[in-house]
Amino acid sequence: MKKLKKLFENYSKPTPKQWRQFGDSLLIITSAVSSYSILTQNQTVGIVISIVGVAGKLLTNFNTTKS
Repeated sequence: MKKLKKLFENYSKPTPKQWRQFGDSLLIITSAVSSYSILTQNQTVGIVISIVGVAGKLLTNFNTTKS
């Protein structure tokens, strides 16, 4: 429980530059791939890839620098 509370405290702290860049890159790549998948009639694959990208971007926000 204590660890979970600490994670949510970290969410509101500034995210280090390398993690922000990784999360943004992940979101851009998965958005492009999911859009292509949807356009080629693979809606299920596109939706799954889209969800993974958004979840990955959100998870990078939990990383913070050690103080």
